[in-house]
Parts: sequence; C-alpha cells; structure tokens
Amino acid sequence: MMKAFLNVTMSENDTRMLIILLIILLLFFIIIGLVGMAIRKVSQLQADVIDQQMGELVRYRIVSDPVHFKKLATQKNNRLLVKKAAAPLTIGFVGLLFYLIYAGVSGQWGRDYWGEFGTLFFLFDFKNATYSNFWGLKNVLIDWPPVISPAPQLSFWPSYILCPLVMVAVTYYIIVIQGYFSRFVYLRRIGKEVFKVSLKGYNYYDHIGTDAYGRPLNPSEMPIKPGESAKPVDPKAK
Repeated sequence: MMKAFLNVTMSENDTRMLIILLIILLLFFIIIGLVGMAIRKVSQLQADVIDQQMGELVRYRIVSDPVHFKKLATQKNNRLLVKKAAAPLTIGFVGLLFYLIYAGVSGQWGRDYWGEFGTLFFLFDFKNATYSNFWGLKNVLIDWPPVISPAPQLSFWPSYILCPLVMVAVTYYIIVIQGYFSRFVYLRRIGKEVFKVSLKGYNYYDHIGTDAYGRPLNPSEMPIKPGESAKPVDPKAK
C-alpha cells in the first residue's frame, strides 16, 4: 500500500532524492552523536586533571573556601592552557613560515593549495553531479556524484606539506581550547560542591535529650554526643 502511494504521488527522481536526503540526515545525526560522545569523554578527562591538581590542596586544608579554590584552580588552568597550546601554536607558526617563504620566493600567493592537496584522496565530483528541483527546493542532488580517483603530482609538493601542518595545528588547538573550557566549567562547579554545607536530612532535635515530660533539654547545659540521648530527669528526685 505504501509502495502504491509513493508510485502515485512521487516520481522516480523524487523518490531517489528523498532516499538521499534521509541518508544524509542519518549520517548527520551519527556524526553529531559521535562528536558529542568525544566532547563528553574529553570533559571527563579534563575533570580528572583538575582533581589531580587541586585534590591534595583541598585534602590538607591549604584551600579552605570556594573563593580561594576558584582563584587557585583558575591560575593552574591558565598555566596548563599556555603549556598545552605551545605545541599547536608552534606547528601553526612553522606552517605560516613555510607559506611566507615559499609564496614569497615563487610569487604564488593565491595558489590553490587545498585543491592540490585534495588530489591525494578519493573525492566526489559535485560539479558534474546531477541536480534537480525537489518540492520547491532548487538544485537538489538527485544521484551520487562521480568519484575522482587520487592523482598526486610532484609539482604539488608545497600543498602536501602546508595543508597537513595547518590541519594538525587547527585541530590540535581546538582540542586544547575545548579542554580549557571543560576544566573551567568543572572547577567552577566542583569549587561550590566541595565546600557546600547541606542541612538535608538533619534534624536539630535528633541529638538533644528530653526530660520526663518530653521537652528538649538545653544543649548548652547538657552536651550530648551524637547518637546518644539524655536520660530523662525525674522531678521527684529533687
């Protein structure tokens, strides 16, 4: 029945486009899920870093309040950012220096470095793909585009050096920045929890004894250890 409905209301191209759109949508959600899992894993690892940096200081009472904790943890987090960001910044500087030297000598400032770098991989030829209109949408891909096979060339060697340097530097730096903000969020939250005072489940009268009439005794006059109750006072004894 569903097949008959599709045959009546949709053409073959429309059906093909719908399938492609569903596949693209599925891949999109899968990628988003994987990225979310990766961010969560990185956040957990960065939380462990703060625990290691601040654990001993809190345990031995060197840090005694949330303000001091936040200040000291932020300083450590900033130092860690500078330390970890040194590697991607160095790689990026090397890539920039290579570009300036090569482009300055050859005069090829506007060279298509990324296009030449793409010759190392299988690529979809979207320029020669088939497009059509679909439910009011223009230029929608209706078929898989042709695949371009790798075709590396020796003359493209500058692109094969420059592009990986840029990709590694940018990706590495994004990971470092994400770790920095993960630690920043965690230290603000854990700084409040470590010094949090909670009265949940506590009753003021639980550890206060009562007299023979059930009235609570004054704790200042008769201190009571936790878990113990005072013996009732017999008024006739006086």
